[in-house]
Amino acid sequence: MLLILLFSVLLCQDSRFRLRFLDMMLNKEVRQIITAKANVTDYIRTFLKNKNFLEFVTPIMNMNAGGAAARPFVTHHNDLNMNLYMRIAPELFLKQLVVGGFDRVFEIGNQFRNEGIDMTHNPEFTTCEFYMAYADYYDLMEMTEDMLSGMVKELTGGYKIKYHANGYDKDPIEIDFTPPFRRIEMIGELEKVANLNIPKDLASEEANKYLVDACARLHVICPPPLTTARLLDTLVGEFLEEMCVNPTFIINHPVIMSPLAKWHRSDNALTERFELFINKHEVSKS
Repeated sequence: MLLILLFSVLLCQDSRFRLRFLDMMLNKEVRQIITAKANVTDYIRTFLKNKNFLEFVTPIMNMNAGGAAARPFVTHHNDLNMNLYMRIAPELFLKQLVVGGFDRVFEIGNQFRNEGIDMTHNPEFTTCEFYMAYADYYDLMEMTEDMLSGMVKELTGGYKIKYHANGYDKDPIEIDFTPPFRRIEMIGELEKVANLNIPKDLASEEANKYLVDACARLHVICPPPLTTARLLDTLVGEFLEEMCVNPTFIINHPVIMSPLAKWHRSDNALTERFELFINKHEVSKS
């Protein structure tokens, strides 16, 4: 007991992450967070299985890294004497299952990206990816909305939660998961909030120059290369994502930002795609 008390005094922030067992022993809040994560995983798995999704475990090591744009970790297979790549996403295998005749599939598992570390990025992280044949992005938004709002209500007893976004020493913020979630059109809302009039032909030099000038005028820094897609993404992050504390779908991304997504049924300059933001962070996308 004396040793535990001594550690409780000496346990600094750096030591907390290196001696997690002591952190769990000494901090009730840490144990609550770990328990909540397990309950969230259980809820998602049950939710999808109740909708007739099949759970799969796909390979973690691959001959080619694919399914997303990221730098992979490289490992070596001794028996085969060849390098393999740790997966950056399970997407390609899950899509193969859909093509093979499994209409509803999902996987909850770890991904590995050999890139930077910050408060919202880690080289090893867990995702849930699900794919559903004969559904469009409206169906997926509704399912995502049902899953998250239902999960919050079951685990907390209501739709509104208090979240210490800036640490336990600061006042919490309130996040309201009451459905339906807000949906905003990317280009239309960006023009409205930032007072812009973006040229309709986003692939044109005129549109690119307009966005470069807009960033300069609005004091928004976009790292090079100054492509139209990067400029739009930077402006969206500055003006739209900052508004998304309560769950908000940003929908209908331009084709120039999502060349592999399904074209919009009524506007071939847009795609039928969404990103869900909560507390200014992306938590889900199609």
